[in-house]
Amino acid sequence: APNWPSNMESALETASSAVCAMMTPLPAARPEAFTTIGVRWARTDSGWSLPEDIGPGEAVATTADGGVVIGNTDPDTSFMDAGPWIWTANPGGGGDLQLIDAGARVEDIAHDGSMIVGSRGEPCVAPSTCDFFPAPVYWVREGDAWVMHDLQALDDVNSQATEVAVVAGETIIAGTGFTNQQGGILRVVAWLPDAAGNYGEPLRLEAIGGNFDSWSYIDDMNRNGVILGWSEV
Repeated sequence: APNWPSNMESALETASSAVCAMMTPLPAARPEAFTTIGVRWARTDSGWSLPEDIGPGEAVATTADGGVVIGNTDPDTSFMDAGPWIWTANPGGGGDLQLIDAGARVEDIAHDGSMIVGSRGEPCVAPSTCDFFPAPVYWVREGDAWVMHDLQALDDVNSQATEVAVVAGETIIAGTGFTNQQGGILRVVAWLPDAAGNYGEPLRLEAIGGNFDSWSYIDDMNRNGVILGWSEV
C-alpha cells in the first residue's frame, strides 16, 4: 500500500491546481464540443505533408523516424481511462492501430521504439478518500504484444513516468513523484536499469540550491539524458 503522508489529500489538491495551471494548453480551454483525432505531419522537401489521421484523440510522441506513434484516445481525462494506443506505419502507406491497456495513459516512446512510458490508475487505500492515484509504468515489446510493467514510485507514494531515452545503450526513464515528507513535495525523478535491465527505486534529482522543500517538474529529456524542467526558488 502507498505510504501516504497525513495531509496527502491537501497536498494532492495543491499539486493538481499547480500542474493543471502549467499544463493548460493554448487556447486556455478546448471547447467540449470539439472531437479530436491524432494526426502526423511528415517532413517533405518543401515543408510538411498534409495531416494524416492515425488514431483517435491525440498523438503524443513518436520514434526518431516517425514510423511508430503513441497517443491517447481521450487526452482530456486522467491517467485512469485515457485509452492509450500505438500506431505503426506500413511500408506501402497507412498504418496499423493497436489499443493497449485501457486503464492507463502513455506519455513518451524511446527514439528507437524499444520502450513506452506512462502511468496507470492504482486504487487508493485508507485514510485517503480518493478513487485512484497514478502509478508509473513502462511497456516493452514481448512477441507481438506490448506488455506493461510497474515502476517503483518515489517514497511509495505516487509517481508518473513521462520521458524515456536510450543513452549509451541504457534505457533511462524520467518523470515526477511526490515525497512522503511535509505533506508531499513534487520532485523530478529518474529510473536507471541495473545490469540485468531491471528498474528499482527511483533517483530523486535535486532542486535549485539543494532545497529539500522546493518543488520541481520535468518537461523533457534528450538522447544524452539531459533533463529540462523547472525548480521552485
